[in-house]
Amino acid sequence: ETISEELSDSSSSSNSDNKFCSTEDLLTLIKDWKQVPRRRTRHPKKCVILGAGAFGTAIASTLARKGHFVKLCFRDEEKDEQQKAVAERKNYMAFPEFELEPEIEPILFSQLKDVLPDTELVMHCIPVQFSKKYLEQIKEWIPDTVPVVSTSKGIHAKNLEFMQDIFSSILGKEHPTLFFGGPSFAIGLMNGDPTIVTLAGKDMEIARKVQMWISTPDLRVLTTGDVIGVEVCGALKNVLAIASGLAEGLVGPNTQASLITRGWRDISRLVVALGGSETTLLGLSGLGDMMMTCYGGYSRNAKFGKCLAQGLSIDEAKAEVGQVVEGLPTCGAALQLAKRLNVDVPVLQSINYVLQGKISAADMVVLVMSMPLRDEFS
Repeated sequence: ETISEELSDSSSSSNSDNKFCSTEDLLTLIKDWKQVPRRRTRHPKKCVILGAGAFGTAIASTLARKGHFVKLCFRDEEKDEQQKAVAERKNYMAFPEFELEPEIEPILFSQLKDVLPDTELVMHCIPVQFSKKYLEQIKEWIPDTVPVVSTSKGIHAKNLEFMQDIFSSILGKEHPTLFFGGPSFAIGLMNGDPTIVTLAGKDMEIARKVQMWISTPDLRVLTTGDVIGVEVCGALKNVLAIASGLAEGLVGPNTQASLITRGWRDISRLVVALGGSETTLLGLSGLGDMMMTCYGGYSRNAKFGKCLAQGLSIDEAKAEVGQVVEGLPTCGAALQLAKRLNVDVPVLQSINYVLQGKISAADMVVLVMSMPLRDEFS
């Protein structure tokens, strides 16, 4: 194992997050960690990244910096961009200011039939709404034992499916699948900002194996068995980010924090109703991802909300953002799930009224403020 893997393994086994140690031990740990090589695992894996957008490119760069062999897959319709990436070593669709790592090979979707059978890890970075069709075209080329990790966050608007449902229906219930969550803007990964995330899976042996493969000195990966909790939090924080942007554009931090907190209460009810753990809400994929998305300044969902607050229409706001706004289809899907489960989600309902064009952003605030007085946690 590399030094980074040994240190990661040691820190996880000793529960160093909670361990009190002497100043001398503490300084030794920090010194050792600073000396960890920033590149090169002694056991490089063959990895395929599905989706050459911002997050796919960021994950590809993270794995490549560790020394893994990475194929970054562009759609066939993006052939011109893929060829530029090959010739100029830059992905102009995502991060034109960054040069691609030498270990990254940009490929096209049509090449997957030759690449996937020999891969050891697949990272799925396709938006949820398009994932089913995408996977149906390539499922026969993915070996049964190769872990597939989803970084996609959302609920399928038509079928009300999370990514674990989509994976199960297409790849089969026995296929090893994992779910990446937590506060991780793509630009932060590209910059090598120290980041801690969660990897959720039902098979913890596979989760811990992949944990070691993708952890680096700058990306600390923790594991959990609460797949549904990670998925629900990851999907619905995008809806809260829209509300955060609406409030920021209209009023101020008092309203913004109030809406986010009460909306988070709605999400907690849905997590529990769907079988997730309340503990996950307090973790990286819950509170961590929500804080980053609502307050981090890079969220396309929050930007979309601010555009609506400024008076733009839904279509105008989408055009202004220029990227997929995951919270838009997710909000309606979440309301359908809540209705099916008989779960009270008043703040999410208010946000959905705005997205459906039934009320204005300002009226949404009025609606929330006019709700009956009650015990906070009832």
